Amino acid sequence: MRDLMSKPTLRLADSILLSLCFLANYSRDETAVRLTVDQQFFTCCILATADWCAETTLQLQDKLKQRVQSIDLNQEMELFYSISNSALSVLVQDVESTCDAALQAMMKINWNGVENVGDESPYVSAIRSHLRSSVPLIRDFFADRRKYFAHFCLKLATQLVNKFLGALFSFRCRPVGVTGAEQLLLDTHALKTFLLSMPSAESSINTKPPTVYTNVVVKTMTKAEMVLKVNRFVAFEQTVFKKSLLKRSSFFDYSRPGRTEEV
Repeated sequence: MRDLMSKPTLRLADSILLSLCFLANYSRDETAVRLTVDQQFFTCCILATADWCAETTLQLQDKLKQRVQSIDLNQEMELFYSISNSALSVLVQDVESTCDAALQAMMKINWNGVENVGDESPYVSAIRSHLRSSVPLIRDFFADRRKYFAHFCLKLATQLVNKFLGALFSFRCRPVGVTGAEQLLLDTHALKTFLLSMPSAESSINTKPPTVYTNVVVKTMTKAEMVLKVNRFVAFEQTVFKKSLLKRSSFFDYSRPGRTEEV
């Protein structure tokens, strides 16, 4: 009986999985452009369908167990959940990739040479612009499946912040001036503020994001702020130390009589 129940389920799973593999390979291709709107919609359909199949399979298993206790469809459920998770990863990777150029631009800035703290840096504006154009579309695709959109936002924000943290940690190998660290702190605050409102971006209805989403964004971005505050403190101490050395060196005058000028 298990074989009879499994074959239709597996045929549907195989069909969904083949479609998902095509999209996954397409998104990983370095020469390929971003997913088209139709492909994004198709991926959203795969995610929702696979998740529905998993939930329906669980209900079917419960019903069948009332008659046959040996029924076990856990493998089929795990397969469907795996497909939905893979579809979610494809969507997140597609949107996240639009911010890579901005993060690369951030890493190329000479933060030790920043002289003034101004408005947010251009890379922050670029990230916001990309997300404002991409996130609302995914939200519309999941208009009647809000939990999927919540999962999408959580995964997207988490991966973006981790990339941002990775960029900040790369500065440990390069000097960051006090002013540069202060500018990065301002940029971090601007990025955190936007991420907290990202689920409602370009929406006429400003809904409060789930608590778990807010907590993750605040926690991870606070870590970024702490890294920058440490960098700012180190840069400040180095500046004070250099000034102290210069002040001490001014006491030595090798041109005075009785001293031999060092060469």
